Amino acid sequence: MADELPFLRKMWKEYSEKENDFRGGEETYGYDNAEDIRNNMEYISDRWMAAFRIKWIIDGLEAGKI
Repeated sequence: MADELPFLRKMWKEYSEKENDFRGGEETYGYDNAEDIRNNMEYISDRWMAAFRIKWIIDGLEAGKI
């Protein structure tokens, strides 16, 4: 999944500027535990084209939480 980070960062930049939403992953869904992360991944799987959801994925991957 780390290979997708450059693509996700580019996507996040585009969407965050368009939506004026620069929140990080901790500010939106957080990464409290494995079950919450799994539930969040299931929830956003069909609606992930939003800056804060893309950033949640990026931050989680970079922090080793996803």
